[in-house]
Formats: sequence, structure tokens, C-alpha cells
Amino acid sequence: MKKLFLIFLITLSISTIAQNEQNTRFSDNLFFGGGLGLSFGNMTNIEISPLVGYMLTEDFHAGLQIRYQYIRANYYYNSYLYDFRTDIFGAAPFLRYFVLDEYYLISEFELLSLETEYFDVLNLYDNNPDKERFIYTGVFVGAGYAQRFSEKSMIYFSVLYNLNESSNSPYSSPLVVRTGINF
Repeated sequence: MKKLFLIFLITLSISTIAQNEQNTRFSDNLFFGGGLGLSFGNMTNIEISPLVGYMLTEDFHAGLQIRYQYIRANYYYNSYLYDFRTDIFGAAPFLRYFVLDEYYLISEFELLSLETEYFDVLNLYDNNPDKERFIYTGVFVGAGYAQRFSEKSMIYFSVLYNLNESSNSPYSSPLVVRTGINF
């Protein structure tokens, strides 16, 4: 069923691009942007997430967001100070469909590389002790609001739910909020 749905989305995207190409140049429908997150204190969290996308139609957008996150935290456990440091990186293809001028539905398929030592809570990778990292897959669906400044320029705010939430998730909740810009 997943393969059939994926084939359907790819076919729809290609046919929409082909129709669009008759009227415009490819570069006219490209957009760029991303998000940036910073947090300092007992926990340092730095996130950079650039994106590139394509307007298949005025209301239907597809794209790819690259994600990098550095986390460092100091915490005490049994009177011992732990220094937690990790890098999380990956990519998330997305589809965004505007149902009204400012409101949209969104889906993301996120692939993140996580350190086994910190995130393999379920011990799924115990059979391979040499494996330092594993790929976490997140499947997100949600809705959002965009304040548009032009056809491509906007500030967006999305609330997403992770359909593939597990103990190995890097998120503290299946509900995730993302914000960023397109231009």
C-alpha cells in the first residue's frame, strides 16, 4: 500500500511539473528557506535546517529540508555529572498543500542519523555493537499557517504529529512544532 501511494505521489508530481513547464521556466517555481534554532543554558541546542522546494502548482509544494542539530547538556545522576553531547543530522522530504490562502496541510518523511549510545532506548541495535549510529524514521502529518509576503516569500508555522513515534525518537513528544521562512 505504501509503495502504491508513493508511486501515485511521484506520478502526480511529475505530471504537474510537466504541465507547469509548458507555461514557466523551472527556476521560476523554485523556493528556498529553512529554519534556525538556538538555545543556551544547562542545555545547548543549535539547529540549522535549510530547505529547497518547488511549487508544483500555486497551492501544492514539494521540497527537501536538510536537518542538523547539535545538543549538549550537563546533568546530575546519582551525584555524578554527565556531559551529554551529540550530533543529529538527516533529511526530510515534504509535501505542502494550501487549502486556503494562508492555511495548509503538510506531510514529512524524516530520516535522521542518531547515535546508538544515546537514542537506542529499545536496544534494537544490540546485535551489532560496532554500529555507532542508526537511522530513525519519522512520518509526520499536520497543518500550518503561512504569512505570505509574495508568491514564494513567507513565514510559516506548522504543527505536526509523528505517526511513527517510538522510544528511540529524538523528540520528547509525538507533537512537533516547526517554524521557518521561504523566499
